[in-house]
Amino acid sequence: MSGSLSSGVIKGAFLSSTKTKPDQKKRNSPISIRFSEEERALLKKRAGSKCLSAYVRHRALYGDVTSRKTRGSTPVKDHQALAHVLQRLPCRV
Repeated sequence: MSGSLSSGVIKGAFLSSTKTKPDQKKRNSPISIRFSEEERALLKKRAGSKCLSAYVRHRALYGDVTSRKTRGSTPVKDHQALAHVLQRLPCRV
């Protein structure tokens, strides 16, 4: 039959696509901790603008060591003005 694929070709294509790649890294294993609503609220308050999981991880591993300062999450006024100007420019791709 012309135009039909043999079952060997289909099976080979399927098996090659389902093999795991050797360069894939294993995912980190999660640790589950349950907090009361009050404890969670306190953690969120202490975390501030930092991601809650990052805050808990940092405190669990490093204790009271202060973390380094990071850039604020709100852009500087000049960056806002620049964003508005760039937004109004015609886009040429």
